[in-house]
Amino acid sequence: MGVILPCWWVWVDLCKGLLLKQTAIEVGHTYGKHRMCVILNNQGYNIGTYQTASLMKKANVVAIRPRKRHYYPNAGTIHKKAGSLLNREFAQQTINMHWG
Repeated sequence: MGVILPCWWVWVDLCKGLLLKQTAIEVGHTYGKHRMCVILNNQGYNIGTYQTASLMKKANVVAIRPRKRHYYPNAGTIHKKAGSLLNREFAQQTINMHWG
């Protein structure tokens, strides 16, 4: 009676956590809780999104989101209201000076 065995759901959570880690590595850590939930449901585990998020947190599985690239609108065209008065036609003698 000295050995205490954990409950069966602990083993199930452990198996799901290992499956989540393996899946995250295969897809490059791009799947979030909703996609992981679909993967687990396709594997035969009938769980919801909240439990998937909890298992992901226990297994330290985090989705990596790609950063949004900076967007420069209308690059290369002159602004309609404020045109460039200098047109880069000046000889700069010192830093932050355009007059001479």
